[in-house]
Amino acid sequence: MTDNSQQPTDPGRTSEFVRLLKQYDRRLAAYVHSFVPEWHEAEDVIQEASVRLWEQFEKFEPGTNFGAWACTIARYLIMERRKSSPKGHLYLMGELIGQVENSFEEVQSESDFRLQALQECFEKLTPSGRSLLSQCYEKGMRLTHVAKVTGRTVGSLYTSISRLRSQLHDCIERRLERERGQA
Repeated sequence: MTDNSQQPTDPGRTSEFVRLLKQYDRRLAAYVHSFVPEWHEAEDVIQEASVRLWEQFEKFEPGTNFGAWACTIARYLIMERRKSSPKGHLYLMGELIGQVENSFEEVQSESDFRLQALQECFEKLTPSGRSLLSQCYEKGMRLTHVAKVTGRTVGSLYTSISRLRSQLHDCIERRLERERGQA
């Protein structure tokens, strides 16, 4: 185990680590759970990976893909457990790991692109449209409350939200089609 006295003492670096870990925690969990069949063992690997990520964070190059780095570290931990575990036969075999990793990366890449497209398409909406969606989804307000605050009926809000969601969907699909056309 690494000596913790050598860990970053810079609060900015620490907060950067926490931000990145939080940003990619679901990706890391999905990755580990795709290889480790038992829930508690997968959670142990995720916890161990988080500790190892912190221990090695000084080696992480800012601006590179933290999610990929985290999954690589998790992969090595999974392989270590597979070799030493009496239940190692339950883990995916080595040759299958590559296939699953490729599929996982494709799905993750598509998901990342869709999220980026959503953010860009969201910015193209009118300010009032962005505000309405923000109130309903980000702030978690009930439609009845939004209707009251905006002086609209719940029915007209449903119609507006439906139109805005349709605009976002169409925008994202156009971006995906362009991306596929370029590939």
